[in-house]
Amino acid sequence: MELDELDKKIIAILQEDSRVPFTKISDILKVPDTTVHFRVRKLRENNVIKAFTVSIPPSSLGYETFALVRIGVGGHIIPSISIKRAEEITSSLRNNSNIRLLASGEGGTSVYALVVARNNFELDRILSRLRSDPDVLDLNVWRFSKLIKGEELVSPPTETFREVLDKGPVGEPKVQEEVVKAI
Repeated sequence: MELDELDKKIIAILQEDSRVPFTKISDILKVPDTTVHFRVRKLRENNVIKAFTVSIPPSSLGYETFALVRIGVGGHIIPSISIKRAEEITSSLRNNSNIRLLASGEGGTSVYALVVARNNFELDRILSRLRSDPDVLDLNVWRFSKLIKGEELVSPPTETFREVLDKGPVGEPKVQEEVVKAI
């Protein structure tokens, strides 16, 4: 999908505050609110806008430790096996809620991860699991002493929507099955 100037302006406003009413966006951009509704719907359908979300300071949920990790995968006689193993490691890390960003590099045999943890012990536990993989040749870790910018990249893991529903309202055992099935 190709974005025009109006799409880009709508996105810029929503990136600043995703709670801005469409009527206010239409006032700012001097277009009908139906145009804004239509454009946002189109952007969502085409996966340009994937979610409307909140940015949570990691410390507010007890996350104080951050690290950038480079995982070097290899040691195989056939290079394609190292690449395949790096892809498998990346795939397994994708489901770890402490891993906030994943990227591959260097010919497909390096995996980069941005890790958020409550403390050094939790981070060390994650790193220990990575080191125990026989295909991991080296693990470079850069621990951050202070997060200055980029909280949106390391928004800490929280319960999923389904987990919240499964727990039910505060003080009650579980949400009725009909509500869960409706989702």
